[in-house]
Amino acid sequence: MGQHVGEPPTTSTSGLSSVEASDVFVATFGVYDEGLGVRSLYLHPTAAVRLGAALLPLCLEGQLAILTDHSPIPDASPVPHGGWLAPGTSMLQLQAPMEAALVGPDVTAAEVSKAFPHSIMARPELSLPRELGTRFALAMNDPRHAVILSRDPVVHRACLRALITDLAAATLDPSLPLPDIPEAALDDLLEPMEISSWWRLRTREHRRFRVLEVDTFPGGQEPAEQRSNWVADQRGGAWRTGWAW
Repeated sequence: MGQHVGEPPTTSTSGLSSVEASDVFVATFGVYDEGLGVRSLYLHPTAAVRLGAALLPLCLEGQLAILTDHSPIPDASPVPHGGWLAPGTSMLQLQAPMEAALVGPDVTAAEVSKAFPHSIMARPELSLPRELGTRFALAMNDPRHAVILSRDPVVHRACLRALITDLAAATLDPSLPLPDIPEAALDDLLEPMEISSWWRLRTREHRRFRVLEVDTFPGGQEPAEQRSNWVADQRGGAWRTGWAW
């Protein structure tokens, strides 16, 4: 899987990365316009099974075109010139490294072989062939980094919601309910960025409330350009956005 010039920085540590203090953790993502209506969402850290759970409801009526070196998923049929075509319900069985795409329920293996690119990251703007009814494509070259390509905002909302939920679940008090995530708040973060920019998310737990810090970075070693906070009452409810610092 190729690396987008705007891809958030990677890390070799395991789990969510602790930075600056024991009560501060970080996740990163970026959203980019690839052309022809295709947007890419880069996420870290994540996992194939987590994205599978987030995307499964969208996959039930479709099929997965899969490129992987792993053993074929049960009920998968081979695609000429490489790959597999599996039921959409196989989404939870995907493992990195792999590339996969959700295509229409009536698409044949021969049609996938003819229209689907050999690598979705080689030409991201061509990764969603309309003739296959492709709703999204997913690429993971390791177990913790993912790129999701789609023209459908529902797809990217589901994946970003999973990232934020996982960050909150791993870092905030597990005895308290997780805040809900308003759809409008997700849409604000899913507008395409400059190709060198990326988002950073961090959590902080306070006595009466919790905070999700949302920073944008222009790339390289440049400091954050802006900060806004999502704030939630510890008793429950939803994140409230737009608390500028």
